[in-house]
Amino acid sequence: MLVFEGGRGSGKSALLTGLGTLLDQRVPYAYVNFEKNRHATVPEVLSALAFELSKRCRRYGVLRFPRFAVGRVVMRQDLDLDDHSRACQQVRTALEKERNLDTLRQILGETAGDALAVLPVPVPPVVTQNVLRLTLNRLTEWAPGRRIALGSFHDWYGHRGRERTNDALDVLVDLNRWTRNTDDEDNRQRIDELLWDAFLADLCDQFTSGRKAGELSLNCVVLLDNADTRLGQMFVNGLVQARRQRAATDRGTVDPLTAVVASRGALLADVPGENVELAPTNGQVRRGTRRDGGTGSWWYRCRLADLTQDEIGSMVSALALREGNNQRLTLLALQLTGGHPASVRLLLDAIAEHPENRDELSVILDQLEPATPSQLARMTVAERMRLRLLGEFPDEVLDDLVTCAAARERHHAVQLAMSSALLAGSQVTYVEIIDPVLWPAAAGAGATMRRRLLLRTLASRDGSHSPAWSTVFGWLRAHCTTTGDAA
Repeated sequence: MLVFEGGRGSGKSALLTGLGTLLDQRVPYAYVNFEKNRHATVPEVLSALAFELSKRCRRYGVLRFPRFAVGRVVMRQDLDLDDHSRACQQVRTALEKERNLDTLRQILGETAGDALAVLPVPVPPVVTQNVLRLTLNRLTEWAPGRRIALGSFHDWYGHRGRERTNDALDVLVDLNRWTRNTDDEDNRQRIDELLWDAFLADLCDQFTSGRKAGELSLNCVVLLDNADTRLGQMFVNGLVQARRQRAATDRGTVDPLTAVVASRGALLADVPGENVELAPTNGQVRRGTRRDGGTGSWWYRCRLADLTQDEIGSMVSALALREGNNQRLTLLALQLTGGHPASVRLLLDAIAEHPENRDELSVILDQLEPATPSQLARMTVAERMRLRLLGEFPDEVLDDLVTCAAARERHHAVQLAMSSALLAGSQVTYVEIIDPVLWPAAAGAGATMRRRLLLRTLASRDGSHSPAWSTVFGWLRAHCTTTGDAA
């Protein structure tokens, strides 16, 4: 599992999109953006991954997930749970009906829910989910006439590839029962554990004993973007847990799956140390450190670094500006952005469009951003930078975020939020929404650039609706004088 860490705008999503382009028709791959998919469940995400991994790929043909599909079929059944024998017969009957690959594809698509609609390419708003799924059906169409009986795979749920002697139908009825009450956390964990095991068992079977097993030298790949959400962390940690359990019971068995994960730092916040720091322009290793503890076999952790002065200088030279001092522009860009990759790129693109303003960065920030075909509406350069650095931030909390940005240290911001009466929102809003933005888990120039843009907004306030610059900094100075703290 490769985990690439960096703040907003450090290039993580661009990295995953680029990997998807390289992987296409070379190995089976799938993509999920957890930030766009906050209300899905782990089973739905697994269904979406199985659906995408099932697309026909050269050399690999079509990957099948029959064991996993058995579980998803049973979860959808309306079983008579008051009569166990009848419920078992209902399971058997339901599985016997599913006898071809087209049905299997439909099962994966339907059980993916909204998770299926998250792809690493922009989808116009007029495209409905049904149209999108129809397109995906075309892309994943299997050869006609292929048949598969799901009933022949249900036995796995009894032994799960190990020395277990459970009755498979009993386990599947239990799975249906757990599905009836997913508000129970224990039930959700049982479901996730069982489906992860089935998903990995299907993959391992095809890479070890499938018809083309001898030709499959590369793993399939899942690209997991924005994995710091609650669902993302549940999903990634579930994969690690499933692998640990398989390693403990099936020694020597390695599942043929590579996960490439993008995180802003919260995912592995409790894991000490880092493996490598990568240069954003060429991917070269800048720094490597050894990690303490026994987690090395499960994570390979990479941090996407900020741009150096030399790297920014190379980007400035590539603009081929006919006038002005490139060295001065390089230093100005570095001082403003701290080397934040997305901000540097946008700034230089704006300068290339209006080179006459190259030495007046405040003018550049207030001009309209360069036009692109995918934009629905143009913003100023500063507004676009702030949007990229904040993401989907609640509008009703934005004024309080701007106010708190006046604090240079975290404890000053906490006191401002808890004691100043300058914020419109509650203390809970600060803790849950504002604090993670101002003091993110992944350090880097993004946090510095974000604060500078917010302070620019604070400086423009007239105090009529929100606290002005003088009011906020006046409170901070008075508080620090009273407490003997340095402002």
